[in-house]
Amino acid sequence: MKRRKTRRRARRERTVKVVLSAAVLLTVVAAAVFFVKPGGVSKARKELRMAGIEKMDAGDFSGAMAEFEAALQTAKKKPGAFEIDVLKYRAEAEYKLEDYLAAAHTYETLVQVDEARTEYLYRIALMKAMAGDIDGAIKAYQDGCQLETEEQSQKKGRAADDKGASDDQEAADNPAGEDQEAGDADGQQAAFFGQTDALAAVARACLDAERGEDAVLLYEDAIRNGTTDPSVFNSLGLIYLEEEHYEGALGFFEQAVQLAAENGGELGAREAQAVQEASFNQAVVYERLGQFQTALQHFQTYVAQYGADEAAQKEITFLQTR
Repeated sequence: MKRRKTRRRARRERTVKVVLSAAVLLTVVAAAVFFVKPGGVSKARKELRMAGIEKMDAGDFSGAMAEFEAALQTAKKKPGAFEIDVLKYRAEAEYKLEDYLAAAHTYETLVQVDEARTEYLYRIALMKAMAGDIDGAIKAYQDGCQLETEEQSQKKGRAADDKGASDDQEAADNPAGEDQEAGDADGQQAAFFGQTDALAAVARACLDAERGEDAVLLYEDAIRNGTTDPSVFNSLGLIYLEEEHYEGALGFFEQAVQLAAENGGELGAREAQAVQEASFNQAVVYERLGQFQTALQHFQTYVAQYGADEAAQKEITFLQTR
């Protein structure tokens, strides 16, 4: 009896050893697949990311999502540059799938694991606007504007400190005291790129939801804060025009055109399109006000500058009979 118990105990011990060995083997295999040396990313995770990108390029956004999710499932507790990159791709895939709230959530995750960046906040605003979450879109947009203002203020402060520290060296390099222009034109241009895109999306969502007053407030805030983007003035003018506030609409269209002149005509595609539309809209306002001769002159000026199109030619033909 004693010998039988001893044999059973030995079999149990062997079974336990076999199970433990299998567990150790699985751990070793998993480590071999997803082993990440300090500061590195496993080959398997890189391949999952690349597979997701390839599926994105092929238009298989659902398949891409699965690859990106797999790449993220084995992530370390504190996401690094690789995880942040994959999250950005995941957000893009969610956007392509028109799952706008999911995309907004992914960008909110990026705010938490990376840092609060205007890029993320403006994209959250865009996604929520497209999903119909107007209040959420407005808040994200305003958060982005506030952060952008703070960043610009800090940048100016650092620039002032750097200038003060280098005054003596500049005096040595420029003994004659010639004037030297300094600036960050690229930074100033980029500062309004994301903001204006988000503003247009959020304002459009407000208008679609019959919350025109909110759209007007957003545009007016942007102008008050110093935007020089003609598309903002043209868009606000269109709202006033729709509400038959013709004098106010005309003022905004004129400002949009004037901004183009002040910039020497050097505009991006969106800004140039806004200026062209504002030029056309000026003539429309004069026609609505019954100032037909002035309207005709503006349409003719428009055609001379931008070429004839069906809408402008139709207006000119009509006004020539007045």
